[in-house]
Formats: sequence, structure tokens, C-alpha cells
Amino acid sequence: MYDHILDEAERILEQDPDIIVPLKKVWVEVRQIAEDNDWLMPTLTEFSSLLMQDDRFEFLPDQEPIGMVEELADDERVDEEMEVERFGFYGGQRVKLARVQLTPERLGGLIRRKVDDTMDALTKAWEERPEGDAETEGALFGVLSEAKKLQRDVKETFSEENMKSLGEAMAGAQSKESPKGKRRLGVKKNTRRTRASARPKASNRKPSSRKKKR
Repeated sequence: MYDHILDEAERILEQDPDIIVPLKKVWVEVRQIAEDNDWLMPTLTEFSSLLMQDDRFEFLPDQEPIGMVEELADDERVDEEMEVERFGFYGGQRVKLARVQLTPERLGGLIRRKVDDTMDALTKAWEERPEGDAETEGALFGVLSEAKKLQRDVKETFSEENMKSLGEAMAGAQSKESPKGKRRLGVKKNTRRTRASARPKASNRKPSSRKKKR
């Protein structure tokens, strides 16, 4: 019934550079495709259940609400969530394709891209700041300054070179462990052969001294 919905979810995750994607973001994109094609679209809760039952998808821990959203009244929380989602920030469950491995290189690229996206969103918020509100402007300027510092630190710590070196080190450690196990097994096999070959064969035994006397 929802096979085409699940196929579209898989396609969207394949094309998303973030790898780990908010479930609601995927649902919103699939819903748009469903509307264009006049498909029956499941609710967000149903969509989550469908993906959980499909081996192609893997879920990660929920994202904590941004800022103080969860402490607001219901109507205020909805408005605040819609506002942060407008800038590309989604709370809730995260999903990825199960077949995609999270290597250090991919994780490094993901972290750098997320920080860059945050900077873009903050810059846009600064450009759209309300005029004549010195308090909001001061707070936003402080956040922007901290975000720029974080961006510099992230680019240095999670640089492509550092992540590549980490990936190579992990691959080297794994390759050293498997041959060691093989060598141990080989030693046991050789030992058994040596013991077996040391046993005298029945056909090579000399006749007993009693037979010679007769």
C-alpha cells in the first residue's frame, strides 16, 4: 500500500548529503511528492512506524528541542517550531539508510556542513532582525560571534586531513587484528600435522624377535 512512499523516502535519504536526516524533514519532502502524484500519504506517526519496520532504514536518538521550545505554551511552541524549521532545523527522530556506514571522513564532513548551515541560518536571522530592538540585536550578535569561533574550531579539529588520518588508522588497526587470528589457526594445524607424521606406520614396523627365532 505504501511501497512507493517508502521508495521515495529511500531515494531522498540517498541524495541527502547529511546522511543522518530528521524524520520530519523526510516526511515533509515525501508528502510534497505524494500530493503531486495524488498518493495516499501516512501521518508523521504512521510514517515513522513504516520506516521502523523496513530494514532499509535505521533510526538514531531523538534530537533535543532547540532552545527553550519545550518550555513554551502549546500554541507558542508550535509557532516557534515552525520558525526554526523555516531555517532548516528539525527536532525529533533522526533516520539514515542502514547500508550507509558512518566513516570518520563522512562524520567529519557532516559536522562541518552542519556548523556551516547553522552559520548561514544565523546570518539570515541577523539580516532579518527587527529594527529598533537593541536587546535582540545584542543577543543575536553574541550568538553569531560564538558561532563563528565554533566554526573555526570545527574546521580545524574535523578537517578532511584529520578525518582521513583517523580513518586510515582505524582501517590499519582492523587489518592487523584479522591476520593475527589466521596465523594462530595455522600454527595449530601445523602442530597437528607434525604430531601425525611422527607416528610410525604399521607397514614399516620390523618383525618381532620371536619370529626370527622360529
